[in-house]
Amino acid sequence: MPQKLSTKPSVVQSAREAIKNRMNFDAFIEKLGAKERVIASKHVSSDEEGFNPQHAELWKRLTCTMMTLATHFAKLNGQQSVQFYIADGKYRKQVFALEDVGPEQITVYCADVLDDAIKAKFLEKSKNASDDAGEFKVVSTTEMINVERIDGASSNLADFCKHMVGWNRRAIRMNLPTAATETQISAVETLCAMSMIQHGAAKTEA
Repeated sequence: MPQKLSTKPSVVQSAREAIKNRMNFDAFIEKLGAKERVIASKHVSSDEEGFNPQHAELWKRLTCTMMTLATHFAKLNGQQSVQFYIADGKYRKQVFALEDVGPEQITVYCADVLDDAIKAKFLEKSKNASDDAGEFKVVSTTEMINVERIDGASSNLADFCKHMVGWNRRAIRMNLPTAATETQISAVETLCAMSMIQHGAAKTEA
């Protein structure tokens, strides 16, 4: 008998579906506490008044994507970083971090789904990359994103991402330039959504 083809969506398709209806920035602001609202608004205003609207738009888009995926709670640490959480019983569990490195770059952290992304033929390792760090090509494009695995033994981890590693957990750190292309931004967002599937927010298979 001919083999029946699976109609189950791939992990990449499910991830893309999860961020298809990203909340807007006003909705993101509404989900924050009073103190965080002021910080977020000042952050964007500072970028816009500093003649760096592209950086502001990237920061707004990424925060909205992460809050769409992790709606429970977000903590802003001044202008430098944002931590995103999901509910974990009576507690909360950090699933993302966003670091504003400066006018030229934003760094995104999520659970380690690098192997899953390669298995799903979403990313492929470049010649100069190791298994744990380097440039990874977005399949079917010529675009690259910079990905690095981190764990509890990684040196000089900032406080805002320490709760994402350790106890046999690993995360990935992805660097996005302010001038990142749509393909690069979308790839990072998809990896974040894939990590939510890993956390059990959705269930699928590659």
